[in-house]
Amino acid sequence: MRTTLFDLSNEQRLLLESLEFVVSDDGEIPPDISKQLAALTGKIEDKLCACAAVAQELIRKQEVCAAEAKRLSERGRHLDNQSKWLKTYMLDCMVAADIKKAESDLFSVSRCKNSAPSVNILNLDAVPHDFDKVHEREVSKTEIAKAVKEGREVPGVEIIHGEHVRIR
Repeated sequence: MRTTLFDLSNEQRLLLESLEFVVSDDGEIPPDISKQLAALTGKIEDKLCACAAVAQELIRKQEVCAAEAKRLSERGRHLDNQSKWLKTYMLDCMVAADIKKAESDLFSVSRCKNSAPSVNILNLDAVPHDFDKVHEREVSKTEIAKAVKEGREVPGVEIIHGEHVRIR
């Protein structure tokens, strides 16, 4: 049966809780329980190191996946740009040659009007503000933390000091 890190931690916690019943009046921990605690601590440390190795491997795999995703995304964007350029080139040539439609065994190429007109902004300053997009409010958490550190009170926020695992 495999023992998990959780099981080992729970076993150590239970052993530590039972100490109040077995510790002698002079504060000595019985040698057998001391050996059990040392063994459990060693097993927990071994499991933690094994978990750290797996976590590091997962991080490396994620980095490889992220790099590959970036590469494929850039390639996809490049192919999309080439396709758009080629369609613009085809349209320009069809307009210049006054060709409405071209057909072959594989494809049919035709000039079409767009279904919806597009808007071209000539002078942004002249456009009324009624047409402005409203963006969500953003606050700088870094600036808030700095202000609180300087002693300022910032309503609506709380400063949290959490914990995390560092693997070296």
